[in-house]
Amino acid sequence: MNQVIDLATARRWAFEVRVPTHVINILVFISLLATGMMGYYFGLGGFRHLVLSSLLCLALTAAMALIIDLDKPRSGYIQPEQSPLLWTLESIKGAAPASRPAR
Repeated sequence: MNQVIDLATARRWAFEVRVPTHVINILVFISLLATGMMGYYFGLGGFRHLVLSSLLCLALTAAMALIIDLDKPRSGYIQPEQSPLLWTLESIKGAAPASRPAR
């Protein structure tokens, strides 16, 4: 019974805890800083690498999208694994005493 309570608490914690807004803000700031530094370097050099700048923007966008999706465990694309809950239910059913047939 204690294991069920611990699993229920861990599950509720996983659904309720969110990524702090400071993490998202810092990620956006670092992304803007990296993009600005790349643009400044391209401006000093007098040429532009379209492939490199596109890859950097794609990588930063993917990182932000992943973190934001992980922040929404109920509605995001990445869903939490349900196996531990199912294993607990199966172990409870297996450990339950057999009921007597009704007469």
